[in-house]
Amino acid sequence: MLLAEHGVVVLKNIFVDGTMIEANANRYTFVWWQVHKTSKERIKKQLKELWSYVEKVYKDEQYITDTPDFEAINVDKI
Repeated sequence: MLLAEHGVVVLKNIFVDGTMIEANANRYTFVWWQVHKTSKERIKKQLKELWSYVEKVYKDEQYITDTPDFEAINVDKI
């Protein structure tokens, strides 16, 4: 703001960019990318399996007719 007040910079257009560029990339960068890619695929597979399990349990629980009869909590008894 100080620079703008003195006319050094103009704040007419302001852009915020989250681009990150790795400088001096080393030989392990490619290896880590492969690990990341493999892990991402494995996690997607696990999430699909978990979702299938949740759907199965939900379907099974729909047929349970015995729902527990909950009573209101009595503050005095607690």
